[in-house]
Amino acid sequence: MFGIHQLNHSQSNSSSFLSNELALLLNASPQTVVDWLTDAHHTFEHETIPRIEQDFLNLIRLFPNTPSLPVIFNLFLKFQMEMKLHMEIEEQKIYPVFLQQVTLESNREFNELMHSHEGSEPFLEEIIALLERSSFSENPFFQILLSRLKQFENDLRDHAWVEDHVLLLPY
Repeated sequence: MFGIHQLNHSQSNSSSFLSNELALLLNASPQTVVDWLTDAHHTFEHETIPRIEQDFLNLIRLFPNTPSLPVIFNLFLKFQMEMKLHMEIEEQKIYPVFLQQVTLESNREFNELMHSHEGSEPFLEEIIALLERSSFSENPFFQILLSRLKQFENDLRDHAWVEDHVLLLPY
């Protein structure tokens, strides 16, 4: 088994991840692919999201008279809740079907669940866009938050690509 960090996923941009690491996942066993995806979920839930939350809270403390910041933070919290539910569905329903190596294309429930993540990424894009339009965009703490959000967006895009292109390939 190899994890998200062993694939250098979290430190790479999407093009280097896809070009350098794709062969590992394309040729990996179904269990290895599921382990990688599950490791990514763990990283998102226990490392990435808590850091972003802390960055938001620090920025809100620095700019207490900026009413848009708590609103944008609440949007992020809503995104986080939806993402947690999405990850639970994947781990409890999608990945087990994949590991059973059932003909995935004929499994209607599987196909519906696989397309359920399509709405999450634009939501994060909107949060980033709202922050980029703010008046404190030059603040170094703001730059840290924005950088983490953009890296998270790239990591989610890579994760979705693996689900869409590796999980759906017949084994």
